[in-house]
Parts: sequence; C-alpha cells; structure tokens
Amino acid sequence: MKKSAFLFYFLIIFAGSSYSQNIESYDLQLLVMGMLKDYKMEYSKSHDATFLIVGKRISTDKLSTKDSIEVNNVMKKNVWNARSKKHFAQLLDKYNTYKTDTVIVKPEDSIRHKVDDFVKNWSDLKRNVETNPDKNIGLDGYTLRLSLESKLIYYEDIDVRSPDSHYYPEILELITEIENYYKRSVKDPVLD
Repeated sequence: MKKSAFLFYFLIIFAGSSYSQNIESYDLQLLVMGMLKDYKMEYSKSHDATFLIVGKRISTDKLSTKDSIEVNNVMKKNVWNARSKKHFAQLLDKYNTYKTDTVIVKPEDSIRHKVDDFVKNWSDLKRNVETNPDKNIGLDGYTLRLSLESKLIYYEDIDVRSPDSHYYPEILELITEIENYYKRSVKDPVLD
C-alpha cells in the first residue's frame, strides 16, 4: 500500500513538473497585415534564452510557378489542419523580404510575464475568438494572425481584424506591450 501511494505521488509530481517544463518553451508569432501596418514579430522562448525578432516587410516577390500551383491546389482542397496551415504560411512567407531586428529578452523584463500569461491562456483566448467573432469592419484596419508552437501545441493560429478595447483587448494589449518593449530596447527600430 505504501509503495502504491509513493508511486502515485511520484507520478503526480513528475507529470506536473514535466507539464510546467513543456510550457516553458514556445514560439509565438504575430503577423500584422494592413495598409498602415505590415510586419511580423516572433517571440521565441526556450530554456536557454528568449528572443524577440521583429521584421518589417520591405518587399514581396512573385511566387514561382511550382509554388503558385501548390497554393492553388491547397486552396481548392480547402483542408485546413495544423500542418496545412503551417505549410501554407511558410510557403507564402518565403517570398517576403524583411528588414529585421533581434532583441534578447532578459529574465527580469516584465514583457516575459505578460507573454507567458498570454501563452498560458491561449486555449481560452482561441475559444473566445471562435465563439465570439469580431464585427469590426474597417477599411483602414489590419489583420492579425497569431500562431503558437510548443511541445503541447504543434501549431495553432488565431486570426482577428483590428483588435480594440471591445474586441479582444488582451490581444491589443499584447501587441502594444511587445511593440513598446521593442521600441524601448533598440536605438533605431525597424517599426515606425
């Protein structure tokens, strides 16, 4: 009986610690597309270091014939699972050229806690976006795609239009915090 209880508690502690270790490493990408905003940010956290990579799109090349056919085939199939979404995003992004900056995020920087909390609440946020789609219609707005990869999540994305204080304020807060952190951290930011 004591062996069973010990084994049970050991498994609970081991499972709990492995879960918390899994959430520690992740890659959160934010792709902002619009008339006034056109950039991407990648917040990459691992056990060794945390980086913020910011890229402002400066040009987009024409797709090759092969990739153009592949894009058309994917669109015709209309099968959107995690693998196809990731592949599609990578396929299109390889034709973009960015002016980039990289910032090392220090352990004591408050942005770490904000992004960690956002990632921990990912499932709730995704469910909220899916059940309560925004009703924003703006000609001068922007589209935002957030994607998350971790040991727990292969690849998931969330798409929203022009988040504001009424529709997805936590997303707006995250973007604003990361942008402000980035602009404070570099002398000559690539973002306006």
